[in-house]
Amino acid sequence: MNGFTHIEGTDLYRCDDCQAEVPRGIISISDHWAKCSGKYRMEFLNELANSNLTTEDKLKVLKKEFKVN
Repeated sequence: MNGFTHIEGTDLYRCDDCQAEVPRGIISISDHWAKCSGKYRMEFLNELANSNLTTEDKLKVLKKEFKVN
């Protein structure tokens, strides 16, 4: 899961996914994440759900993707 990198000397953060500059603040950063990274996560989950993998294999993929032991 990607995050944000502070742009020194500003109140902006750069999105690690799309390189957009986002103003500092939990609302603006959360909103951008939901539209950017969150969108890709949902696409990934939907593709996995609709795949021909077994339930056990789907769980293995999810655990690896989300770094769950």
